[in-house]
Amino acid sequence: MLEEGIRYSHSSGPGKRPADKENKLAELAGVYLVAGRKARTNLAYHSAIQFLTYGKELLGDTGWQEAPELAYDLHYERALCEWMCGNFDRSMNQFDELLTHCDNVLQKTSIYQMMVELYAGKTELALARGKRAQRVWLF
Repeated sequence: MLEEGIRYSHSSGPGKRPADKENKLAELAGVYLVAGRKARTNLAYHSAIQFLTYGKELLGDTGWQEAPELAYDLHYERALCEWMCGNFDRSMNQFDELLTHCDNVLQKTSIYQMMVELYAGKTELALARGKRAQRVWLF
């Protein structure tokens, strides 16, 4: 579990290594991500939300710049867990926040796909999100 968390802290590339403190915080945030994923896999969604929230807090305001992949994964996982707990508004807020930080079309497509799938029983909302997703591809 620790090895996977450490992987995130070294993903910034050569010459861009964050200071020791930020590196250790990113490592720990990565461990919280792994713990959150394990909790989600075991259907412990409330525990997963706590782990993922701790990870986000450790990254702080600079998380999107210093460790964008880790920040993305923490937000995405938390959005899924919020949905599974019935916190639909919180889940959609997480997905919306993700969309504001993503420049990658594939990531945006993945987010919209998940939003549409989660809205499966709510036809009007699913269609609205699907239309927004189309705009990503149409530029």
